[in-house]
Amino acid sequence: MIYVGIISTVIFIFAAVFSIASVFNAISVLGQVRKGKLDELEKKTVSDSLVYSMLVLLFLHLVQFILGMIFNFMPDGPFHYYPIISGGLPFREVMGNSPWHFEALFFDFFIFSIIYFFRKRKYRE
Repeated sequence: MIYVGIISTVIFIFAAVFSIASVFNAISVLGQVRKGKLDELEKKTVSDSLVYSMLVLLFLHLVQFILGMIFNFMPDGPFHYYPIISGGLPFREVMGNSPWHFEALFFDFFIFSIIYFFRKRKYRE
């Protein structure tokens, strides 16, 4: 049982470090766009990444909304749904296990950085 706690802690530490790094990555990329340091293909990569990120986030938030509507409006339901991606620190933690959740701002940057990484690799080849 202790191994599950250690594994979840390691996963959260990795996610936290990568999320904070992704914030700085996104800010640096958008700063390069603003300064005009990117060529047309790189600008297209950034705009495509923003579009795909928005679509992924829209889908994830829609799924969370539907799950919340289904499970939280059943008065005698055995299960209460807590959103995994939540904004505004509702549980007094940026990331935590009680209940398991992820701050929305960091998650948005996280998704953008992942999509930007793969889009950039696609255009490099």
